[in-house]
Amino acid sequence: MKLLLIALCLAPLTLIEGAIPGKDALSKMLKCWTEVTEKDCTACCINSFGLLEYPFRVICESACPTIQKETTKITPCVQKIDLGRCTKCCTDKFSLTNFLRHPCKAACIVTDDDKADFRKCAKTSTQTKCLKSCDSTFSGKVQNFVCRILCENKHATRFGVKDPEANTCLLRKGKKLRTFGNTNERVKIPCKYHAISATRCGNYKVTVTPGNAIEADKDKRYIVKTMYVGVERISDGMKWEGRSDLKIAEKYLDGAKDAPFIKKDGALNTSEVFNFGPTTQDDQVTLIAKDGSFHVIFSLYEAGSTWQKRSGFQFDCLSADFEPSDYPDQLCGNGTKHEAATFKSDNGFQDRRQATTFYNVFMNQGLAQTDSDCKTTADTMAKKCDGFEYEAAQKCWKIVGRKRFQKCITQNLETPESAMRHCVEYVCSNYTDPNSCHALSDELDGCQNLVGISERVKAHCAPYLSIKF
Repeated sequence: MKLLLIALCLAPLTLIEGAIPGKDALSKMLKCWTEVTEKDCTACCINSFGLLEYPFRVICESACPTIQKETTKITPCVQKIDLGRCTKCCTDKFSLTNFLRHPCKAACIVTDDDKADFRKCAKTSTQTKCLKSCDSTFSGKVQNFVCRILCENKHATRFGVKDPEANTCLLRKGKKLRTFGNTNERVKIPCKYHAISATRCGNYKVTVTPGNAIEADKDKRYIVKTMYVGVERISDGMKWEGRSDLKIAEKYLDGAKDAPFIKKDGALNTSEVFNFGPTTQDDQVTLIAKDGSFHVIFSLYEAGSTWQKRSGFQFDCLSADFEPSDYPDQLCGNGTKHEAATFKSDNGFQDRRQATTFYNVFMNQGLAQTDSDCKTTADTMAKKCDGFEYEAAQKCWKIVGRKRFQKCITQNLETPESAMRHCVEYVCSNYTDPNSCHALSDELDGCQNLVGISERVKAHCAPYLSIKF
């Protein structure tokens, strides 16, 4: 009897040292964890595990106080929908002493057993539809608990959740954007855009605004030419704004400048906020917040070198206090997957997502475009379009998004940027403005048919316009 009492007293220690519940025990635990109240959860654990299963009862009871509040922490593992990968994620993410380790593994087992049904729920387009699908598919079953975890975001994405660790947004090759939600988008716009806008990271609100350009050579690659970074310290409202470009950054790397970013505005001094960090590449400059909360990497471009492949930026929030702004205020989004596709669907847009990106960049009145073509394009779409805004994006994005138009326009000794502006002006005039029509006739002459534009221009003001079909 004495030995039994000693064993019971040491059971929690045995648990911490690595008691490993099997599939049946985990399933029992998960059933208890679905109880609404802590009291019911605890009672279920006591009733489910006998004296010889005391370590498992301790595991079960330890999660009861907070499991309902902490479920989103296990979603990055559960959404893998693969038992091996999900279980490894739980093991890597939660230590032996972390009570979430076992709920995580239990959810992996349940999800693996019903892969097809979970995917069916996850494909729904809204949170409400996702929850209804869970209820109808898993009514009265423990699987409904896990399914509803995967629906917790305002949109049902691939698995309906924000990844709480999605704190990196980056751009490569001047156009390939990977959002906070780990979705790939194309930003083929030769203008500035808010990649990040007033995103909270630690004690700062951070804004990162790249400025794109189309390379002048025959390949017409997209590159990041300029980089603006702005921060606001939340504790006192003080600000710092700075800017870099290819020349400034390259001179810093060559030792000809003391800093890779030049302060432009704000009460904060650069030295109060940032260090200029070392990088592993000789084609990058880095701003590192002195409190360690975030860093911004500006990856450079050099004509004729391999640098163009890395032309872009990377933002990493290293603070647990991370609140990304919503799409489309920032193209990096808020950690939800497929935000551009969802925005497109919600607004009834029919063209490619690149048209949606074009629309959102130029409709953003919180962004001051400095290039004259970009500024006119934005002002026209936002202030003079009168219902033709998306039609302008839909008809005109290919001028800067397809190399065949960029190359042809350049061969006509014109620029894709000016053709983009004239196209938007023409559509927003309801195809009546003679000046933009004549400008387009020069820019598009001999080019492939730009659907919805070329034939209108030919009929309206340029009967001799040559169009390739």
